[in-house]
Amino acid sequence: MISFASVVAFLISAAAGQPQLQVYPQSGLRDAPYQKHVFEKVAKSFQVPRSMPDIGKKAVVQAIVDRQGQLLSTSVSYSSQHKAWDAAALRAVKKAAPFMKLPPSFQGTTLEIHFHFSVER
Repeated sequence: MISFASVVAFLISAAAGQPQLQVYPQSGLRDAPYQKHVFEKVAKSFQVPRSMPDIGKKAVVQAIVDRQGQLLSTSVSYSSQHKAWDAAALRAVKKAAPFMKLPPSFQGTTLEIHFHFSVER
């Protein structure tokens, strides 16, 4: 689990609840500007589908990014059980790529990031 400082929340108004995005990068990434960059790109790319899952449901998109910021893979690792929501979450991550190059302070060759797209009150 990463620290509170590593988690960013983004809310958009919606009738049934509020979509929320939380970004959890691999624990070795401590670069706040990089985390903010990734969060903002994905948040801007997310388009709320016409219907949303029930409050409390979430989709988790797992992404692997290389040192150049290229998206190597994405998958829905946890489904909200709402196909349109899962598809919108996956599409947002793919559309947001490429990201900035990984910061020199990060030692890995790739970075794993989990994007949690949920609906909250």
